[in-house]
Amino acid sequence: MTDRETLYYSIILPKAKFTTSTKLKCVNPNSSKMLKKQVERFATYFLRERRRGAIQFEAAECPGDDWFVPYEAYLFIDQGRYVGACCFRERNTAINSSKYELDWIWLHPYFRSRGLLPEIWPSFKSAYGKFGFSKPITPAMQRFLDKIDRNDESA
Repeated sequence: MTDRETLYYSIILPKAKFTTSTKLKCVNPNSSKMLKKQVERFATYFLRERRRGAIQFEAAECPGDDWFVPYEAYLFIDQGRYVGACCFRERNTAINSSKYELDWIWLHPYFRSRGLLPEIWPSFKSAYGKFGFSKPITPAMQRFLDKIDRNDESA
C-alpha cells in the first residue's frame, strides 16, 4: 500500500482544543475555521464509508453562498478527542415539527455501540424536538432509531 493509500484509509482523531466534560461541541457558520474543518473531516469519512454521493459538509460554506443551507453541526468528544460529527440542516417541511433534519452522522467505528450516541441523543431531542432524517438511512442507524423509539414508548 502506498503512503497516499495509507493516508486515505487512516482515521485521524484529533485532540479537542478545549477542556470540558461535555460530549458535544456545537459548530455553526460563526464557529472557528478549525472546528468547521474537523466537521468536514468526519463528513469525508462518512462519504468514504458510504462509497457514493458527495461530501455533505464543507468548512468553507457560508451564508453568502447561493447554495448555502443553514446548519448546526456537532462534534462528538470522548476522552479528549473528537470521535465523530453530525450535521442538522434547515428544511422546509410540513412533515416534522422541527425545521431541522439530521442530514448525516458519522462516528468512529470503535465508538459505535459503546453508548455515546444514546448518551447525547436527548440533547438533540431537546434542541430539535421531533426531527426528520435525510435518506437513505443506513441499516445500523435504523436499528438505533428503532431501539430509541422502543425505549421512548416504554418510558
